[in-house]
Order: sequence, then C-alpha cells, then structure tokens
Amino acid sequence: WVVDSANHRVQCFDEQGEVRVCVGGFGAAPGLFAYPGGVAVRDGRVFVADRDNHRVQVLDFGGASLGEWGEHALRPREAGGRLHYPDGIYLSPGGTFAVVVECFENRAQVFVPEQQIDQEIRPFVLPKGGEASTHFGWGLDVDGTWLALVEPELPGVSIYDVSAVPQGSEPLLFSRWTARGLAPGRFAHPSDVALDFSAKRLAVSDPMAQRIDVFLVQAPDAAQFRFDPAALKLALSLDTAQVALPSGFAWSARLGVDALARRPGGGWLAVDRGNRAVFALDSSAGIEGYWTGGTRRLLDPVDACASADGAFVLVADRLAGEIVAFDARVTNSDGLRRWKTAARQPQGLCLAQAGAMFVADGADHKLHLVDQEGARLWSTSGRGLGAGEFYKPRGLAFWPASVARTKAAEFGGFLFAMDWGNHRLQVLGPTGGFVLAFGDRLFTRPARGR
Repeated sequence: WVVDSANHRVQCFDEQGEVRVCVGGFGAAPGLFAYPGGVAVRDGRVFVADRDNHRVQVLDFGGASLGEWGEHALRPREAGGRLHYPDGIYLSPGGTFAVVVECFENRAQVFVPEQQIDQEIRPFVLPKGGEASTHFGWGLDVDGTWLALVEPELPGVSIYDVSAVPQGSEPLLFSRWTARGLAPGRFAHPSDVALDFSAKRLAVSDPMAQRIDVFLVQAPDAAQFRFDPAALKLALSLDTAQVALPSGFAWSARLGVDALARRPGGGWLAVDRGNRAVFALDSSAGIEGYWTGGTRRLLDPVDACASADGAFVLVADRLAGEIVAFDARVTNSDGLRRWKTAARQPQGLCLAQAGAMFVADGADHKLHLVDQEGARLWSTSGRGLGAGEFYKPRGLAFWPASVARTKAAEFGGFLFAMDWGNHRLQVLGPTGGFVLAFGDRLFTRPARGR
C-alpha cells in the first residue's frame, strides 16, 4: 500500500507493480483524503494518516471505509487525542497500540483500543466546540498598501489592504481567489506570492500544479471599502513544466517553484528546492540566470530576495544554516559571501534598510535582524503564543515607513512575519516592538492579552 499525497489517494500494488486497489480523491467524506501522509497495515485493515483532514482513516483491503478516529486540534498545542496534521502512523506488532506522528507539532501520540483504556488514566479531552482555524501558508508579500498571502488548504490566495496597520488595525481583506484543480487559474497547493503594486499584479506559485498564475488586481474604493471577489482577474498562466532547464540538472528535468520573489525591473526569483537552485525568470517564466552555489552546492534553498538595485541575490540555505549572496550578473557562481547568522535553520529572509537582513529561524522559533557582516542586532524571545513569540516562523516581508506613511520613521518601517506554526501573521517594528497579530482568534488572543 502506497499513499499518493498530491492526488489525495492510496493505492495497492501487487508484486509485479500492477495497481490492484485505488481509492480516494480530495474531500472530507469517508473514503476521501486531503494530502494523506502515511499508511500502515494490520489484520486485513489499512490505516491511513489523513494529514489535512486531521484524522486516521481505516479501510478494508478493497478500499471501503471502515471508520476513522482522531479529532481536529483547534486550540494551540492541543493533544489528548486531537490531531494536527498527522504525517505517519505505526502499528505495534501485536496490534495493541498505534503511534501517530505529527511533524507540525514535533510530537507523537499513542493510541490504544478504547476498551483497553483504564478509566483512571484516560487522556484528558478538551470540550468539544470551537471554530476552524485560519491556515495561512508559508508565503506572503507586501508592496504599496497591499498584503498578499497563500492559504493552501482552501486552496487559494487572499489580498488585504494594510493602510491602517501603523495605527494597530488589522489588515482588511478585499479579495480572494480560490479554485481547486490543475488548470490555469486553479490551485493544487499554492506556495508563495509576489506583489507588484505599481503594475497592479499578483503572481502565485504552485509547485504541485506546476504553474505560476498572474492576476490583475483592481484596487478597492477607499471611500466605500468592501470585499470584492471580482477584484482579482486571471491575466496569465505559465506552465513551469514546459520551461527548459539548463544542462546539468540531473535531479529533475522540470522547474519547481517553491518560493517566489520580485526582481527589480520585472520578473521573479524562483526557488526550486528539488533542483537545489534559484532561477531568475522573466515575466514569461523564461530563465535568464540561475545559482546553485557552484563548487559549494546549495543544500536546501528555501527562500530568496533581491537587493533594491538588483545587483545581488540573497538565498536562505536551510540545511547549511547559511545566507548566501550571489552576484545577480554572474550565472552559477560560487557566491560572493556566505554568512553563518544567529539562525540555525533559516527558513525565510528579507532585506531591511541599510543592508540589514531579517531572518526567520525555524529551529529556535525566532526572528533575527543581522547587519551586513551577519552580526545579530536583535532577536525575538523564542517559542510561544505571546506577543512577539513564534512557532516555526517562515515568510517575511519588510514594509518601509515611507510607504506606510507613518511618523515611525525612526523604526524604519514594519516587518510582516508569517508565524506559520501558530496559524497567524505578526507585524513587528524593526526594533522588535509588537504591533499586532492577525489570524485565527484562538492563536492571536494570547498575543493581544485577552
């Protein structure tokens, strides 16, 4: 038995590799899945860790659903049998217990048949009820007075007005595009966005659908602000599977765009983790240059950004624990410089003023501001749900004070940080001061102090 996560199904193959059973499809009903992550077999039953449905489904050998267990964890770090993105499942040899792994929460939970649970040690179960969480993705971008971010589980992209953020007001949603599929204008699992406020364009990368979709954005009426589902219109869909890669990419013959960033003058930087490379793309997804690290190959590039003048490309290499700077004019160079910053696992980066950089550290759950030499200027406090605390931070975007039209020029601007593990976005001043938290109320309430 094999899980086929991208197609939301499980398949059974015989010894000759022929498919004997294929069951699934996207959905929450019995027999359907949402990115299943693992499978185990015991006593004629198939147990599937149904990741984005936050449950374990049980099938017979014919693929018929026999039931399910586990409930969606709604509250921060909730356990006691509640599941949050189960990735894998293990069954003991005697079938007396099961272990469900939740990488998102860095934990495993042990389950036993209900009749074996001693009433004195029954796990604590929180009261039922609550609301579904907002599930922001990794990627976001801020330009002009707009914020765009992905929501992979819709799947879709949302765009907000952030004009009132300097006064501590939440971003205002003014449009959203959501449609599931592989055709142009539909998403399988959107990963990142790149905004161009002056051109009124929004680019969305989707490595599963192998596309970059470009939308025209109609600005909201400031006098009569309202949500407008028609404010986003598909202008262009680029098939990245048709992009011819330069010779030497033996790992994958196709371009996968896991992260996206604007290039000064047009086009994008595309981070391809499968090929361990960053590509410079023009507005038609043609390759104008690329960087792999040369003789010191990048290990796991996860994010990239360009300097304001377009002269340099900065890349966050998660496994190497480095930020690497490349000359944007020289393809596939060794890199001008490499920094071992305070971040053990850099997961996101963006440039601040005067050449300083913000770096998101997924290992220590912190944000760092470092200078041009890589020296730490300040850091957030670490893991938690309070104001300025993070859990698995990812995408970062800097909003200069001059654009924000705020008097807080001494702070240089505002930092929008995706607090991915806490299902929220936080806005900080570059000195680390907390401005607001935005997202699911169960996760933002601790930061707001109420």
